[in-house]
Amino acid sequence: MSASPRNLKCFLSYRRDDRIAAGIVGRIYDRLCQHFGEAFMDVDDIPPGANFRQVLDEAVGRADILLAVIGTEWAELIRQRKSDPRDFVRIEIQSALKRGIPVVPLLIGNTAMPSIADLPDSLFELQDLNAYKVDPGRDFNAHVSRLVGDLEKHYGRTKEPALIKADPFANSLGMPFVLVPGLDGVLFSIWQTRVQDYAAFAKENPKLDMTWKDYEYKGHKQGPDHPVVNVSHEDATAFCQWLSHKEGRTYRLPTDHEWSVAVGIGGREDPWQTPKEKDGKLANVFPWGSAWPPLQGSGNFSGSESASPYKIESYNDPFPFTAPVGSFKLEHNGIKDLSGNVWEWCEDKYDVSSAAFVVRGGAWGNFNFSLDTNAEPATQMLEFTRGMESKMRVVNLHELLMKTARESTVGNNVKPELSIQAELWDVEIDLVQLRQVFQNIMINGCQAMPNGGPMHISARNATVTQGNTFGLPVGNFVLVGIRDRGCGIPPESVGKVFDPYFTTKIDGTGIGMALCKQIVERHRGKIMVESVVNVGTEFIIFLPVATVSRVLDGLLSSIRDCRGSAYRSNYYGFRCALANAG
Repeated sequence: MSASPRNLKCFLSYRRDDRIAAGIVGRIYDRLCQHFGEAFMDVDDIPPGANFRQVLDEAVGRADILLAVIGTEWAELIRQRKSDPRDFVRIEIQSALKRGIPVVPLLIGNTAMPSIADLPDSLFELQDLNAYKVDPGRDFNAHVSRLVGDLEKHYGRTKEPALIKADPFANSLGMPFVLVPGLDGVLFSIWQTRVQDYAAFAKENPKLDMTWKDYEYKGHKQGPDHPVVNVSHEDATAFCQWLSHKEGRTYRLPTDHEWSVAVGIGGREDPWQTPKEKDGKLANVFPWGSAWPPLQGSGNFSGSESASPYKIESYNDPFPFTAPVGSFKLEHNGIKDLSGNVWEWCEDKYDVSSAAFVVRGGAWGNFNFSLDTNAEPATQMLEFTRGMESKMRVVNLHELLMKTARESTVGNNVKPELSIQAELWDVEIDLVQLRQVFQNIMINGCQAMPNGGPMHISARNATVTQGNTFGLPVGNFVLVGIRDRGCGIPPESVGKVFDPYFTTKIDGTGIGMALCKQIVERHRGKIMVESVVNVGTEFIIFLPVATVSRVLDGLLSSIRDCRGSAYRSNYYGFRCALANAG
């Protein structure tokens, strides 16, 4: 009989200025927490006046093993700090070696083991230690799984859980699980995590964010058997860790590839590619087959019952908000709701360098309005592909506009002219999405000026009053203007610029500006266009100013490393996977 993993306490030592290591350490930390229940990194709470050496030594002393994460810049950085007695990384590794705590060097990517010449005398022992390679790319999951397995193997197991023999198997919360064919001993919950399941977790964690509780949308309430919403990736991971401790089993979120296998397309993708590399590669493939529109009863989507402008007119389901789990007959391998109802968080990040985690499956009130030109328009509907979570943060637009202007005009004779108001107000945005909006507009402007010329980019503070002509609520906004001196848009076409599939370009799709409008409106903003033929075009964007509390939160979060998303939405939920102990 197999046993559950011992609660092995791992301490991750890394340098924040060793960029390749700092970019991957959060993912390693997440995997360790999911498997062993906890891990340690970033000793940031050193009290004023405390002996920092002692604090670090005590923190390392609470660990069973220290993992030294070494990237390509690690050796040079430690060589530069050989004589620095306050070097945290050096103190951490010295402390582990002195205490007899095993130290495992993790070499990231193509990083070589530091030489004796690189190391201070107190760390010479590192040269003799067996190191592990961790690929930050397609082999990441395989390498970390091997590492975790070896840590578990060599540092013991304890508690023996009951072998899972029944299929389906029901856990202590009444969540049913089935084995997924094609996955080695991995079970999926038959349905998405319910309100009643999450309530049991929340009862034992009173400090948990409570926006999930008693949630209703336009008068439609969540019942105990509805999928929980307003749950971030962090919340979902914490739930799995709590349930693992509670039952002595290993619960976690599914990986992106496991989700594909469960829904029946695992054999049609490369499991070692990142979600970004796989995104949108399958055309005309849906959970119900290849027909469009969806067959009635296929799932809870945005159909004719919805007030959304992006809906499937010929499809109807009786749920304007979430549906009780398992309400629809369609299933894959005995698993319900793998399309629609709520987006499901996955364990993986979208790409190696991304801070965003993958979601799969689509939700009750939206469909995938993708820019993927490899897919037919119909396949741009449900996330049978993948979606990236929206990561909101408080920023000042000055740097984003300057950088995007520089990138968008490179290789052209277009000269960006920036006029940014001093002390510009902060806004709360998704940097990736707003950069896409600005870049799309600027590239269009460059294309409208094939012989070059100036592009004026401005940003200023604006207060909108009652009765304004923009249709905006009263409040403070940042007003962005992007103006080219190109060919302009004919008067009869100006009003169609934001219509899906409208374009004046021979090879255009008409998706870009429609998506820009959708993104701006998701940010509670407004986008408009003014154009005169042979004079030029100007796009005007209003973005609401961040509240004082969110500005403070943004300032505080900017000094912490990002190891996961805190984004919540009434579109987002999750489902648990379970590693079968037998």
